[in-house]
Amino acid sequence: MKTNLLRIGLRLSLVVIALLCGVYLAWGQENTKVMHKIYTNTYGNVTIDCPSEVEDGGSFTFKIATSTGAYRLAISQAGKNFRDFSWDDSQNANVAKNITGTILIEVVEHTEIMIGEERYMLEECSAMLPPSQTQPTSSSIVLKSVVTAKGKHYSLNSYSGAYNRYANITSITLPNNKYFINPYAFSIQAGLTEIHAKAIDPKNYHIMEGAFGEKDLSGITLYVPAGSKADYAASTPWNQFKEILEEPLPKKYPVYVVGYGVASTDAPDSIARGQSLTVNITLEPGFKSFEPSVITIPGEEVNKDVVIQVSTHTENVLSGISYSMSTTQVNAFCHGFLDTPQKEVTIPEVVTVGSNSYKVEYIVADAFKNQTSLEKLTLEGNTGIDRRAFSGCTALKEIHCISPEPRNISDEDAFEGVDKDACVIFVPAGASAAYKAAYVWKDFKNIREEGTYSITRTGFEGVAYYGPDLVVDGSRLEARLTPESGYVLGIGDITVTMGGKKLDPMSKEFFYGTFGKDTLTIETVTGDVTITAKARKISGDPFVLGDLTYRITRDAAVEVAGVKEDAYTKGRSYVIPSSLEYEGNNYTVTGIGPKAFSGRIMESITIPSSVEEVGTESFLDAQADEIHIQRSTPPSTVNGSFNILDKNKCRIYVPKGALAAYHTATWDWLGFPYILEEGDKYFDVDFELTGLTVKPFQPEIAISGRSVSFILVPDSGSFLPDSIEVWYPTGLEPCEYDAKTGKVTIATVKGNLTIKAKAIGALLPDKDTDITIGKDSTYTDGSTTGSKFNGVIGNDEELTRVKSLKIDTEDGKVTGITFKSLIVGSGSSTSQSVTIAETSNIEITLDGNNNLGKVLNQGSTRLLPGENTLLDALVENEGVFIDETGLLDAVTGPAGLTIAQRPEKAPRIEIGSSTLLKVEASAEGEANLSYIWEKFDSENNNWKQVKPEVQRTKALSSLRSDVLSTNEDAQLEVSEAGKYRCLVSNTVNAVNSTLTAYSEVSIASSTPDPTVTFSVTLPSVEGAALSPLAGTYSVEAGGSFSFSLTLDTDYDQSTPMVKVGDKLIEPTSDGKYEIKNINSDITISITGIVKNTTVGNAEVESNALKIWGSNGVLHIQSAHVSTAYIMTFGGQLYKAITLPIGETMITIPQGSYIIRIENQSYKIRF
Repeated sequence: MKTNLLRIGLRLSLVVIALLCGVYLAWGQENTKVMHKIYTNTYGNVTIDCPSEVEDGGSFTFKIATSTGAYRLAISQAGKNFRDFSWDDSQNANVAKNITGTILIEVVEHTEIMIGEERYMLEECSAMLPPSQTQPTSSSIVLKSVVTAKGKHYSLNSYSGAYNRYANITSITLPNNKYFINPYAFSIQAGLTEIHAKAIDPKNYHIMEGAFGEKDLSGITLYVPAGSKADYAASTPWNQFKEILEEPLPKKYPVYVVGYGVASTDAPDSIARGQSLTVNITLEPGFKSFEPSVITIPGEEVNKDVVIQVSTHTENVLSGISYSMSTTQVNAFCHGFLDTPQKEVTIPEVVTVGSNSYKVEYIVADAFKNQTSLEKLTLEGNTGIDRRAFSGCTALKEIHCISPEPRNISDEDAFEGVDKDACVIFVPAGASAAYKAAYVWKDFKNIREEGTYSITRTGFEGVAYYGPDLVVDGSRLEARLTPESGYVLGIGDITVTMGGKKLDPMSKEFFYGTFGKDTLTIETVTGDVTITAKARKISGDPFVLGDLTYRITRDAAVEVAGVKEDAYTKGRSYVIPSSLEYEGNNYTVTGIGPKAFSGRIMESITIPSSVEEVGTESFLDAQADEIHIQRSTPPSTVNGSFNILDKNKCRIYVPKGALAAYHTATWDWLGFPYILEEGDKYFDVDFELTGLTVKPFQPEIAISGRSVSFILVPDSGSFLPDSIEVWYPTGLEPCEYDAKTGKVTIATVKGNLTIKAKAIGALLPDKDTDITIGKDSTYTDGSTTGSKFNGVIGNDEELTRVKSLKIDTEDGKVTGITFKSLIVGSGSSTSQSVTIAETSNIEITLDGNNNLGKVLNQGSTRLLPGENTLLDALVENEGVFIDETGLLDAVTGPAGLTIAQRPEKAPRIEIGSSTLLKVEASAEGEANLSYIWEKFDSENNNWKQVKPEVQRTKALSSLRSDVLSTNEDAQLEVSEAGKYRCLVSNTVNAVNSTLTAYSEVSIASSTPDPTVTFSVTLPSVEGAALSPLAGTYSVEAGGSFSFSLTLDTDYDQSTPMVKVGDKLIEPTSDGKYEIKNINSDITISITGIVKNTTVGNAEVESNALKIWGSNGVLHIQSAHVSTAYIMTFGGQLYKAITLPIGETMITIPQGSYIIRIENQSYKIRF
């Protein structure tokens, strides 16, 4: 019964009271949870079990208990009806979801009474007729507007079809007061023949859409009060009744007083029609009403049942402010100060008295009128404001409105007398536009979003401001302060205060010109900002004095305007004077003007201590070896003041003791890596690096007696070396080197430095070399022992050949090795080429076309596919061998295995059909085979078994090698698209051989798939003829493209390098280049084609230049100083080196290289 009544209450009484969101995230805070308060209001014997707050976007569970088991539930949130809650049978509770604002839960207990055969549900002063009525014995039903229980009256104002389903009802009488006929109230009233409408005015009835459904009303007789037939016949839906009859009016009407907290009245039980009525009402202690205690009803209104509704409230004082709380709703009203007026007032969204909470609906008329001490007002909720509520509050400076929607203000006099120009309205983020358009609020001139600060300009002369008027707390301010024509503005002409504190530009509290021309920047705004800017008027044209030009900027001050044109020569040094005399007047040189030295190439320039400011782009694109600044504190700079071409080659000299000031000054100085004190000595720094670069830049000098540090960064795919060498002219010196991070620190520089380091890269051995791979990625090649490599043998650019390869990692740890286009031995399978020792446990990834010849595996080896994997090898296995490439068909040895049949590579099946994937394998001699089918899980990037393992065993006595061929148990029926594989293993004693067969199944669509094509771009190249010609061609997905290349006579000594991306394409036996399995747009690159020069396997000579290679050393002999660029045939720069006069020797891996010297290219192989 309790559950049924609860759900009845939910269905009939889901009345939601508007309540705005009251908890907001504080502006300017980050990573703070937004929590919303939960309030409750109950009537009757009710308990609510719920939390006090809930996280934004979250949910909460609440339980309700009443003594009667029936109640009305209403929930409000954020100013709208909240309906996102439901009943959870498992928890026996309500669950509210997606909370975004303050929650107010109202629960009113229902009391059930019976009046005759009718059952009513009562609450404070109202009643309802629920639908769960029993079938009445009478065929006539009279609906009431008031019911009385235990001497108290309860009003009813609607009918929802409580008797709709009973066919024995033939007559229904409607009350004569205002009454709502709800949807479907009479839609299925099958036996209804007459309706008695007792209201004189048909407008008293509010007929909701669908109240009569599609019912034919023409067969029902409508009875109406005498004299009202014409009104009914002219209104809908009453005009659908075919027969409308009048019946006499009653002579008397009953009198009811309805109200919560009414103690007594002198109202009569009834009154004659047309007779006036006066009623005295007495309230219970503690209850008050805004209505008079004496109610008079004129006689002309006594034409229906007299129902006097008395609205009552209680009054409470909270924080010195008076509120009235409704006794029948969850609303409260603010009445203003009761005690001492306050400077700051907060009107909460919800007020709580005892265990009940109320939404503050309105601030009543005159509530705070003439409160001249009130300075700050905060409105936490969407609270309405009545007439003159804050009239005369002349000291009011700021109003904080927490609601994003401006609430209604009754009249424009609500804030009469408030200075709307000075008073600031703070609103939530994104709400300023709504307030600026709202009635009365729009009259305030300063509406800003909460958490913002104002930008005020004062004392501007000769300056235009382009920027915001408001900035969000904690954000960055950028505004342009542009001097007018004929004026100049520097950082010394600008004063900035924030939050009342003057900012210091030298402490980087604000910048001008640093982050953009004429741009003032404050990195983090934490208060109201005031900017004062007074530009200096430029007096006349520049004048010439010595080699420089000057411009007068203010009394007794000039700035350098530029260099006298006929005095400029490349590489000159300039000294700016601190003062000068011009036309009989003395001037101090206080600045360097915009673009004064732009584009000039200087050996040095000296800037005196009198220079306070360097202008915009004063040294733009200039070049200088040295800049001497005699000022102990850095001069002010703006955007690009010192944007010289190469700061890494320029040295800044500052006075003794000023180094720290310059290192912490504005950003322009931080761009110079070399800032020295006058008198400092420095030394040269050279680098001899292989496979490494230097970050953040490669220093060219180091200051004597100081430390120098940098970071070595390996090229892609390479590793940092275990050690490096630091050489002085006197010999090798220790240094601090972190092999994990690459950081190098030389504590004290004592002379010229040479840093030598070689990255750990791929192993690129000679073709006649026997290679042994040991533990910890070390190798031995006959000439070196224990050298390290990065786990990769070979490269993408060309085939790598070795005589033999042995892998003996000794420790049994899993070691990863990558073979890139590796050929071992002659490629023949008749002689031993690759040996994997018993103690080795390796995973070999195969990239490109690898020919390993005959492989003997005595350890544990797993082959993995890489990119464009091709494999040619004969494997003899005496250990554990697993091939996951799917490229091997057979393995020999004690656990020999052959895959005789593989599944179809790429079968396509129709939707709803399947295909059978078959694998057949055989083995000689004793064998124990297993078949494991797996499917690739793309979401988790792994293979998952899809069928139980199938095992087959053959005894040594069996003569048939095919005994182990698969049968139906070892096959796989597939009906889903995906990648599948079968791992076929043979285990004999401790030896295990595993081969893999792959198949990718796809689903054929009902309509043919469109042809997918990709573009292949073949470039034109000088010195060669292409067939087909250069151009862009279309190739179907998965297809191939081939072309031939014929070198011209003057270029026939070249070795073309054909690549797609980073992959080298080798020509086929007939000289064609073929790109297979094209699945994206590609562009082919062709390099290495150069005009013929003198070429030899060991030596190149050109005039005074001689180049040759021997034993891994490249020799270059030059008659003059020049630069040599050593490049691979792939077009990558291997090394650049300065050549002195005489012979230079460079250690370099043997191979083929292009040497470019003075725009000439030479090819050498050694």
